[in-house]
Amino acid sequence: RRDRAELRDPFGFWLQTPSLTPKDSNNPSFRTVSYDVANHKLIDYVQYISGLVQAQRQGYMSWYEEYKFSKLYGVSDGYINTAAIQNAILSIFDDPIMFGAWKSNYDTQYEDPDDKLKYYCEMVYPQLNDQDICDDRGIYQNSVLEDERDIL
Repeated sequence: RRDRAELRDPFGFWLQTPSLTPKDSNNPSFRTVSYDVANHKLIDYVQYISGLVQAQRQGYMSWYEEYKFSKLYGVSDGYINTAAIQNAILSIFDDPIMFGAWKSNYDTQYEDPDDKLKYYCEMVYPQLNDQDICDDRGIYQNSVLEDERDIL
């Protein structure tokens, strides 16, 4: 049994794991973990993602580093321990930019394809009629910006 003073400090943590299977509104993702076998401590981890829409456009999967825990959360003592987790949680809670980064990473950068298309159409086409045409073309259309970049 832990007394009340001990309840303020975490003594362990739960690590949400990514999934290669995109069944819960997520992009496929996986994590590599560095672990010190001599002292049984977690050194760091790196999470990788692949974008479903991009994979469907290209016909193959490309993997990208989404984040490295120590870099994102500023772990400087060499290990992910309860103090590092507590500092990360406080940073996520206190800093809206860190919360946004955490939320994006938690969601494995997944955005509903319909919402993603809507944002894209609004960014590229200033006129509502053009946005409707863009929306009708669907999420798998080639970007007009890519077409213009090829011309340049």
